[in-house]
Amino acid sequence: MGLREVRFLVAMIAISAVMLPAPGRAASAADDAFAAMRVEPVVPPRPAANLVLRATDGTPIRLADFKGKVVVIGFLLTN
Repeated sequence: MGLREVRFLVAMIAISAVMLPAPGRAASAADDAFAAMRVEPVVPPRPAANLVLRATDGTPIRLADFKGKVVVIGFLLTN
């Protein structure tokens, strides 16, 4: 597995951890969706990796710049 794949997996785990319910919170439709996808929570939650991506103009975008906010990252692949 290359660095690119590892970064992708770390980002998906971080997003999943943000979307999981807090301890003591009632289950929701999102919980059912995660169960259907066989996604397991990271317990205890861990901070996301220091992910840095480049915008189309080349400026760096750091995940740390969005601390405390919900971030959805989508990766599109083309050949």
